[in-house]
Amino acid sequence: MEIIDSLIDCMDKIDPIPLTGLLAKGVGTRRCFFLSKRPSKRRNPLVLVMGGREHCKGEYSVSRQAFPYFCLEFVAGGEGQAILNGKVHRLSRGIMFSYAPNTNHKITTDPQFLLTKYFLSFEGINAADYLDRAGLPPGQSYDMGQHYAWIRIFEEIVQAGQRVDALGDRLCALLFEVLFLKLEQVAWQRQHPHDKTYSTYSEIRKYIDENFKRLMSLKEIASELDTTPAQICRLFKKYSESVSPHQYLIRRKMNLAADLLVTSGKPIHVIAHTVGFKDALHFSRVFRVEHGRSPTDFIDKRHSHS
Repeated sequence: MEIIDSLIDCMDKIDPIPLTGLLAKGVGTRRCFFLSKRPSKRRNPLVLVMGGREHCKGEYSVSRQAFPYFCLEFVAGGEGQAILNGKVHRLSRGIMFSYAPNTNHKITTDPQFLLTKYFLSFEGINAADYLDRAGLPPGQSYDMGQHYAWIRIFEEIVQAGQRVDALGDRLCALLFEVLFLKLEQVAWQRQHPHDKTYSTYSEIRKYIDENFKRLMSLKEIASELDTTPAQICRLFKKYSESVSPHQYLIRRKMNLAADLLVTSGKPIHVIAHTVGFKDALHFSRVFRVEHGRSPTDFIDKRHSHS
């Protein structure tokens, strides 16, 4: 905490936006990063400014009428309460919530079940749009479920931000974009729980995932699922954008093949047969298209790196 306090004192003297208003008090341990407190928000759609993980103490309390940035917070453990523009939101593990620069907010922890939470502060010309598409407009909260998956990506962002180098900055920005893509996907599913066509698309993908090693064609998939290739293509075009069902099938095969080439030590023709190819030459052609090199070159390349 002495290091953080020293950083706050130093940054307050050189920046018009005081860090004392950005970091909450009453935190037991904190790991945080600062990427840029003066990003060019007029040109960039989304810019991550700072973030971290906080283990709160019993006296933890945040009460602000305004904040310089948009903020996304995720509760990794404990319980508490967030009052966002006068509306009370109960906080517990798995809850994610957001607020904007003009959101009146107060956040407290239950002294018996202390909060542990991640926070990401950001800005940009499309920051509000990103939150809307993520299903978390400012002042809202939602129970995200699968909290370990969300903890993992928040933790990766914090670790990348703490690298304090150009690579860490780039990695942090990309992971932040991935976070919003995942949130957008969850929001779409939440808003269309009874969408029959999406349910059908999900079932087809699941069927391919479970049977891709033996399946070889779109016609074969359609026949086994009692549908038509055209219908499957329409569903993939609607929900997978640029990935066709045949591409999806081949990528599943070639990803497994690449893994087996590196880890199993089996001959190429055996691996080709494992992923459904009777002809090793045909398998090699498809593998080259997908991975940019032949199976033999792929093995040699990986072994040289090892």
